[in-house]
Amino acid sequence: MNLDKLNAVKSEKTSRNNSKRKGQGVLTLVYSKKNGKRIVIRPSLVEALKLDSIVQLGFIDKSLVIGEQLPGISQDFSLKNSDKNKVIYSAPLVKEIIEELELNFDSRVSLTLTGVELEEYEGKMIARVYEDVQEAKAND
Repeated sequence: MNLDKLNAVKSEKTSRNNSKRKGQGVLTLVYSKKNGKRIVIRPSLVEALKLDSIVQLGFIDKSLVIGEQLPGISQDFSLKNSDKNKVIYSAPLVKEIIEELELNFDSRVSLTLTGVELEEYEGKMIARVYEDVQEAKAND
């Protein structure tokens, strides 16, 4: 992936209580008035990226790029533990990701992204996460 096109997220990190979520895929966005707004990073991606307590996020071509350290990105987001998942509690960040990836939340409160590409950058793994369009159509 060409990281020259990487743009930083504009949202600031926020803090919130832990929560439990179950499901499949690599990352779930929750956008609910009742149950809050958060990003849940699944254990498979947590392990692949060796995520601990912080993460950086950016966008490339309608995809979310995630890593412990990304080029040209200075904003860190704190990761909270929830079972084996890592969670970012940030309503503005969830909204920004939904808008940037052009995700449809009209009839849902959560969406799990299943598309992922891993790449090593300066000795650390980073991931490009996106909505797998074929799988999304099959689930509609």
